[in-house]
Amino acid sequence: MGEMSFLSAKGDDKIIWDPEDESSVENAEATFNRHIKDDWTAFEVTKKGKKTSKKVEEFDPDLAKLIFVRKMTGG
Repeated sequence: MGEMSFLSAKGDDKIIWDPEDESSVENAEATFNRHIKDDWTAFEVTKKGKKTSKKVEEFDPDLAKLIFVRKMTGG
């Protein structure tokens, strides 16, 4: 099972997919691509739960977990 998390207006949202289930993978990939297009950055999380500095720029259904963060903006 794979999981991606991102903070939304509703709180912490999660998308979960099963690499063996094509429909759930397609949904996860579409969500991934939408967030990347909207200037979010995805980072891989290790199986032990530690965020890495490894940016993920293409969806891989075999990854265990991704965390999305918004790009910082300001003035």
